[in-house]
Amino acid sequence: MRYALLLLLFAAAPHLIAADVEIPFELDEGHSLILVTTQVNGRDALTIVDTGAPLTMFSPAAAGVDSFAMARSRFMKDSPGFLAVGVNKQVRLTFGGTTRDRVVGAVDMSKVRETYRRPIDGLIGQDVLRELKRVVIDYERRVLILTR
Repeated sequence: MRYALLLLLFAAAPHLIAADVEIPFELDEGHSLILVTTQVNGRDALTIVDTGAPLTMFSPAAAGVDSFAMARSRFMKDSPGFLAVGVNKQVRLTFGGTTRDRVVGAVDMSKVRETYRRPIDGLIGQDVLRELKRVVIDYERRVLILTR
């Protein structure tokens, strides 16, 4: 009887058995930034979680792109957000408990660093976030809760 009740509970509430991953974040309240540490090519990178960005982007140093290839790369402030010009680069990205090879944009992040006065290495965009079933921002506990 006890096992039948547990089985019924799991069947009725599949969200309770989903493997959620919690990632602590720093909230830069002055700029409303959610900052997380990710890994790019095995190295820590401070990144913005940017739900408005269609693509994930990193600095040339974080993505492993030489400066010659980045001659025209930049962020421009032409609208409410930033407009990025860069190159595509395949990296090994660790985010949300998963590591995988993926193509990201490599963009000169100096304008972003200057604007926010932080050593920001990149941003996590919708291309990564859309691979998740659910993204919850728990401001009180300062964690992202990711469900695959």
